[in-house]
Amino acid sequence: DKDVFVSLTERTQLANKYPNALYISIHCNASKNKSSKGFETYFLSTAKTDWERAVEARENSSLTFDLPEEEKKGLDFILWDLAQNEFLSASSRLAEFIQTEYENKYKTENRGLKQAGFYVLKGNYMPAVLVETAFISNKDEEKKLKSKDYRQEMAQLVYNGLVRYIKEYEKKNSK
Repeated sequence: DKDVFVSLTERTQLANKYPNALYISIHCNASKNKSSKGFETYFLSTAKTDWERAVEARENSSLTFDLPEEEKKGLDFILWDLAQNEFLSASSRLAEFIQTEYENKYKTENRGLKQAGFYVLKGNYMPAVLVETAFISNKDEEKKLKSKDYRQEMAQLVYNGLVRYIKEYEKKNSK
C-alpha cells in the first residue's frame, strides 16, 4: 500500500510469519554491460558460475544497510544453508516452473534457471525463488519495464508458474 524500503531481513521475517507459504522475490536486473538482457529465475544454492556469483554479490550488497554492526563482521551464511536444505528441491521446482512459463512465451532473452546464495532467500523456511524480470540497465528493457502491460505479463508468467507448482504439489500430496 506504499513505496518504502523493506530490508532483506524484514522481508524474510514477514514471510516466515505465514505457515505453508511460498516466497517469490521479483526484481529488475542490472549489469555494467548495457547490452545484457533477459529473464532468469534463481533458487537458493551455491552459485556455480561467475555470473551467478556476481549477481549474488550485487543482490547481497544491501546487507550493509540491514545488519547490526557485529553481524556485518562475522555473518556465516553456511549455517543458514543447512536450514534451507529441506526446501532446496521444492524451490528448484518452483523456479523451474516460472522459468518455463517465460520460455514458452518468449523464445529469446531467456537467461535460464540459476542458483545462488541470495540472502533474501536464505532466511525463508519455505520454498523460495528470486525472479529477475529484465535489465533496467538496458535501454530497450528499461522501456519494457516502464510499460504496465509488460509488467502485467511478467506478473502473469510468475503466477502461471506458481499455479503449475501448486497443482503438482497437491497431486503429489493427495496420494
